[in-house]
Amino acid sequence: MEQQSNKMFCYCQKIFWTNVSASKSPYDELKEPFENGEQYCWSWFKDYSLAKTLLYSVPLSILFVNFLSKTFLRVITKMNGYQSKPEEVHASAINMFLMSFINTGVVIQLVYFDWLP
Repeated sequence: MEQQSNKMFCYCQKIFWTNVSASKSPYDELKEPFENGEQYCWSWFKDYSLAKTLLYSVPLSILFVNFLSKTFLRVITKMNGYQSKPEEVHASAINMFLMSFINTGVVIQLVYFDWLP
């Protein structure tokens, strides 16, 4: 079964990239049903598109959340009104450590989560 899945991947990917490189829409050819009425290439394309979207959207969302949390933690630390700069830096470092620790757990969950059933 894995052998046939690899062949289907190669077949459908060839159709897709041949049409894209010829500046034609690949969707009509990918939606064409096979002899048994199934649209294998269209199913492949949906899975392929989702995988590629997740490949780029997950790291970008992590960067965005990190930027927001870092800015939020700095503002909160300044609002606490510490007596000296070293106290403020220490509190900021503790907050950054806690956020990094939580972020690491979130990243691990995102990486090992089964996105495609």
